[in-house]
Amino acid sequence: MKTGTKKILMTLATLVVLCGIVFVVLLKSVTSSAVQLDEDVLNQSIVNAPNVKLGNQVKISADLFGGKFMYKQMKDVDGYIIPWSDVYASYTNSGDNWYQESAISETNGTTEFAENTNHKMMHFYKPDGSYQRVVNELEGLTGNANKVMEVAISFDKPYDLQEVLGFLPTNLNIAWFWLEAENTNELLDMAQVYGFEGLQKPIPGVATKEVYAANYSNFLAGLDKLQNKTSKMADMYAKYNKLNWSEVQIQGIIVTGQEKNLKTIANHKFIRASEIGATADIVPYIKPYK
Repeated sequence: MKTGTKKILMTLATLVVLCGIVFVVLLKSVTSSAVQLDEDVLNQSIVNAPNVKLGNQVKISADLFGGKFMYKQMKDVDGYIIPWSDVYASYTNSGDNWYQESAISETNGTTEFAENTNHKMMHFYKPDGSYQRVVNELEGLTGNANKVMEVAISFDKPYDLQEVLGFLPTNLNIAWFWLEAENTNELLDMAQVYGFEGLQKPIPGVATKEVYAANYSNFLAGLDKLQNKTSKMADMYAKYNKLNWSEVQIQGIIVTGQEKNLKTIANHKFIRASEIGATADIVPYIKPYK
């Protein structure tokens, strides 16, 4: 074999090896980014998704340089599973990841609705916030016996968990506890509040307070994983990691239940504001939790 031919073959072999190394490096980095993105989206949903459940992940696109995911979302409203807006996320092999932190909304000019679902979006009001208008939509309920709904209740001041449990009748569910919010004087949408999951469907043999304690632990674990992402997450982790779940101060809750039961708390003094969210008509073949 001629010397020139040998050099060409050696060069080609070197290129093949180098291409293989580059391929492996790119594959490892892009796979690592995809896994990290999936973990970030999950942890974000744990600390920042009021009564929203993260569903299946759908891969939209993927190559050696990055990809896109779509996550299905849903709400549990007293036993009625309601589709919610999808969440989108993207990743790159350099770790430049992005994910949408809340449902995309549409508006009729006065009211916001989750995109593609036609269900009303809720807001929270800070106990000490100054607003042009504070609404209590619970007061407008007629007591319909054939409807279930979720309601975001903003308290007149922070309360501990034991006090909150004493406010509500046993025929309502606490789906989510609101602890913190972004530093703004504006009305708070659901992307601007942080807290932990409550309990709707009782778990046989497990006390409700045990579930709350476990959900609070999940909240802390989510903050721990996200504390290197933003100073807000780091500050919340430093604060709540020192507190037991029964010691935290709760600024509001999301409750679910039948309209006729929700109407009974409409004029309670602990309610500063209330906004109704997703609703469903009761049908004979799906029994509400309560």
